[in-house]
Amino acid sequence: MTYHGSKLFSFVSESIGLPIDQLNFLISQISAIIIGLFFRSYLKPCPQNTLKRHLVSFLIGILLGNFCYGDQMWHLFLQGFVCYLTLQFCPRKYVHL
Repeated sequence: MTYHGSKLFSFVSESIGLPIDQLNFLISQISAIIIGLFFRSYLKPCPQNTLKRHLVSFLIGILLGNFCYGDQMWHLFLQGFVCYLTLQFCPRKYVHL
């Protein structure tokens, strides 16, 4: 099996017997919860913080995605971006098709 994500915690993976891809996903999920707590505390939702909040969440998402999936993360990003563009520019009566 070829894994393109981070192998930073491979020593932990080998010692507990959990595959590295599953361990990275678990670490990313726990990190996202912890980061989310700080995110809500320090970047409160208000009109002045909207751009900052979007940029911070985008960058954190890219970092966590890269940690989990490596270069393959860009496939997920591209697919989401194409869906977003479709929703923005297609007429509403055709989007569901």
